[in-house]
Amino acid sequence: MPTTIYYFSATGNSLAVAKKLRQHLDECELVPIASLINERNIKPNSDMVGFVFPLYYLGIPLLVKNFLEKIILDESHYVFAVVTRGNPLAGGAIPQLAKILKGRKYRLDAGFYITLPDNYIPILNLPSAVEQEKQFQACEAKIPQIVKSIKAKVHLREGALWSFFRPVMHHHWAAKVKMNDCRFLVEESCISCGVCEQVCPVNNIKMGQTRPEWLHHCEECLACLHHCPKQAIQCGKGTKRKPRYRHPDVLVAEIVGQKTRN
Repeated sequence: MPTTIYYFSATGNSLAVAKKLRQHLDECELVPIASLINERNIKPNSDMVGFVFPLYYLGIPLLVKNFLEKIILDESHYVFAVVTRGNPLAGGAIPQLAKILKGRKYRLDAGFYITLPDNYIPILNLPSAVEQEKQFQACEAKIPQIVKSIKAKVHLREGALWSFFRPVMHHHWAAKVKMNDCRFLVEESCISCGVCEQVCPVNNIKMGQTRPEWLHHCEECLACLHHCPKQAIQCGKGTKRKPRYRHPDVLVAEIVGQKTRN
C-alpha cells in the first residue's frame, strides 16, 4: 500500500523520524516540504499520506502551514501526522493541523507526538547527553507503535496538556517570525563557507562579500545557527558558548537536500 510522507526538519529530529517510518512502511516515499514551496498544487496519488514536522510555539511551522493549504488529498484515504517536540507536555499542532484540513474538506485520521531533544537554545539549554539518549531510545520504542496504528488505519489523535495555550502563543509568534532574523549575529570566526545559506529551507540567507545576510522571511528554524561549522552565528545573547545540535542519524547534506526532490 503506497504511502507518501511529507517532512520538514531543521536540526534532523523530524527527518530521523520520517526515515524510521519509511523503514517500516511498504512502498513509502519521503518528500521534503521545502522542495515544494513554489508549487501551486500538490496532489499525491498515495492511499496514505503522512506529515512529519517539528512543533513551533505549540503549533505548526509556517512553511508547513502554507504547504497544508495547497495540498490536494482527494485520492488519499488515510492521513496521519507525527510531530516532534522538545517538551513532553507541549502540543497544539495536531488539532491545528486537523482544523486546517477540515477547512479544506479533508480529515486528519491520526496524529502522534514524539519527544526528542529540544534545541531552541536562544532560551533553553540542550538536554544532557544522558537525557538525549533516553529520548532517542523512547523514540525507537514508539516508532513501531505508530507504524502499527498507521498500518491498521487507526483513528487516533494524541492530546497534550499545553495544547490549550496554542492560539495565543502560536499567533503571537507567527505574526512576527519573518523579522526574527534581525536577532542573528555573525562573529569574526565566520569563514564564509555558505553552509548557513545552503541549509536555510526558505532561501532566507544570501552570502555577502564576507558574511551571510538575512532577507527577512525567516522561519526561525535555527538551521543556520546549529549547522554553522564554526558556531559563528548567534541568536541574540542567549546562544554564545552553548553547544549546537543535530540528530546523530542525520547528515548536514540531508538538511541541505531538503530544497530539492530526489
